[in-house]
Amino acid sequence: MKDMDKLHSIPVENIYPDTQQDRQNIDQKKLEELASSIRTSQQVFSPLSVKPHPSEANKFILIGGERRWRAAKLAGMQQVPVIVRNNDAKANSLEMLIDNLLREDLSGYELSYALQKRLNEGWTTSDLAKHLGKSKPWVSKYTSIFKLNERIQALYKEKIITDISKLQRLAKLPEKTLNIALKKIREGENATEVLKVSENIAKYPEPLQDAYADCAIQDLKLLKKASKLDDDELDDFIKSAQKDNSSEHLSEFLEERIPSKTSKKTKAHIALQLNLHTARELLKDLRYAAESIAEMDLQQCEATLNAYLSEKATGSA
Repeated sequence: MKDMDKLHSIPVENIYPDTQQDRQNIDQKKLEELASSIRTSQQVFSPLSVKPHPSEANKFILIGGERRWRAAKLAGMQQVPVIVRNNDAKANSLEMLIDNLLREDLSGYELSYALQKRLNEGWTTSDLAKHLGKSKPWVSKYTSIFKLNERIQALYKEKIITDISKLQRLAKLPEKTLNIALKKIREGENATEVLKVSENIAKYPEPLQDAYADCAIQDLKLLKKASKLDDDELDDFIKSAQKDNSSEHLSEFLEERIPSKTSKKTKAHIALQLNLHTARELLKDLRYAAESIAEMDLQQCEATLNAYLSEKATGSA
């Protein structure tokens, strides 16, 4: 066809959609609304952009305007206005992308796919950013999805998680922790909460991560407390969890091995329960300042007093 890039009227049936179209889903309700508008006005106001079919004469492939073309067909239009472009593949590809961005927002995954497709065609991140009026980090952000695990990509494609930064955080999780995080998210648990918990779990010793992934220990408070155990105690704890993973049983196990810290308030209370006058007299001989009582817990006080009394008793004998 002569006069490329000029406006023409072409039969709807002579136009074919591009099999490599960026948009993978078209909202049927919005399509019917557009068809109703076209039916009422009996015209498509904005021309479609097409290129000559590579093997069929007088046939064309859509570059931009697939929604308008589909709506025109639904409205019963016989002819549609088009601008016929040449076969510069890179230029046509970019026009398709710009048309989709301007006409109706692509989904996050469709946008990522479209940008990556242009990079594969030879565009640079800088060129894409320039032509689209975006920044290089914006382009890199959306194309980074294809560097992630396919199971993580699937969450994005299915719109389960649309925040790319969250997907990138998921990708940093150890494999077993990631597996259980993906399972919980797909079961409907809040992705933000699952991610927060998973990142905390990933900080614990690997045996605890495995125990969590194997469902031997699911109580998060117990997991946090167990992370303070030494290697041998941790091994015993996990074996105990595999035999009886009840929170009550595991809590008792930990209480025996991780004594609760005595708060300053408790220490002060303990000190007040002592006969301070007697304590001062006893502790003077051991060169302890009376004020130090408030800094000691009950066991320390008892040990000091018993040692002193034992020493006195031995001296008297």
